[in-house]
Amino acid sequence: MNVADVIGRLEQLRGTAVEIDGFLVYIDRHCYIAPTQDSWQKTDEAILVLEADVPKRLNAIVPGWVGGPSYQDDVTITGVIDASDHAPFPAVLDRVSHLILKREDEVFRVV
Repeated sequence: MNVADVIGRLEQLRGTAVEIDGFLVYIDRHCYIAPTQDSWQKTDEAILVLEADVPKRLNAIVPGWVGGPSYQDDVTITGVIDASDHAPFPAVLDRVSHLILKREDEVFRVV
């Protein structure tokens, strides 16, 4: 499911595990899933990843980018979705059980 679909169906999906295809960004201690690479700065259209362990796991397997956001990569991520009280993000993802990061021609299983 893509980010926009998850946000659009948030009321029906709250509290359930969802698999999301999107664009992971990690910047200023915020890890979130944006709809696309072109929309990575539109946090009001993104899903905040609450699980603090995700950036540590990423860093252990995939080096971060230098200059700008540490991570800007395509991902498939599974976790429990809920409404957000962390403005401007409309939704949050917690209890991440699966994370695949795709960078250039490589695929990394992070979780």
